[in-house]
Amino acid sequence: MEEYRLQSRAMQVTYNISTWTARKYDRKVSREVDKNHGTLREAGRYNKILIDLTELKELNRHACSTRQYILDNSAAWLNKGTRIITPEIYFDFTKEIRDRKEKFWDLYHEFEPKYPDLRAAAKFELQDMFNIEDYPNPLWLKSKFGFEVTITPIPTLDLMNDLRTGIGDEEVEIIKAETEERMTVMYNRGIIELYDRLDVVVKHLVDKLSTYGDGSRIHKSLIGNIVGMIDLAGKLNYTKDSQLETIRRKMEKTLATYDTDDFKNLEDVRVAAVMDARSIRKDINGAKEALRNPKEAEAKVDSIVKDMAAYM
Repeated sequence: MEEYRLQSRAMQVTYNISTWTARKYDRKVSREVDKNHGTLREAGRYNKILIDLTELKELNRHACSTRQYILDNSAAWLNKGTRIITPEIYFDFTKEIRDRKEKFWDLYHEFEPKYPDLRAAAKFELQDMFNIEDYPNPLWLKSKFGFEVTITPIPTLDLMNDLRTGIGDEEVEIIKAETEERMTVMYNRGIIELYDRLDVVVKHLVDKLSTYGDGSRIHKSLIGNIVGMIDLAGKLNYTKDSQLETIRRKMEKTLATYDTDDFKNLEDVRVAAVMDARSIRKDINGAKEALRNPKEAEAKVDSIVKDMAAYM
């Protein structure tokens, strides 16, 4: 496996941002619904809404937008709960997370004193569906909410050397080889995701311009989103993938230079932009194939790099 020196280029981000759902499965009501409709088996699950959810709306929206911020500003790594960031975005990222965490708990502390009255109101609103045991004790309400974002170094294979005295050199080498194979997949997963995200904004441009005139509208964000993704892909290129950098530069020299006002008025500009975009999408697909099947795609990659040499 190529030595990326990933430990000096990236950090792991784990996150867990949670809120109280204020919903509860009611087995008794579910059975009553089944009985009333004459079902021959369990046909559904009735989930009660325990309080007026409008009181949690802003807090839930903030939690959701924070999760999306993390996804948008990091790359795939181990699993859905672990991402990867680079030093290029570390300071902006951590500042944003600190601000979001402070706002999260501010919103919680606005909700907390309302909770006893909301629970009391629910007793009237839910009538015989109300069950006090469905509700967290006010003293433990905070435990239903959480905001944890942790940034840690990426471990190195050198740590396995400590195992040699316990299981022997041969077994350690086997473990290292298997681990290296898995790490190669992990390294590539995040870069493939960056290619996918570049492809999304490029495909959107193709779709918009190809159907222009059928009532569709062109907004400034059509190019703005491309410019933003070009910048982010450069900052998150933690393996210094040369093909990703080449494609980024090609996008900078072609798609990023277009003016959306010209798209609205000049058909030949729209046609040229679509051609550029389709060429870039072809490059992206070839680069992704190279990461998924490095040996089989080697010849195709060489061809792609030669074709893109003019944009370096």
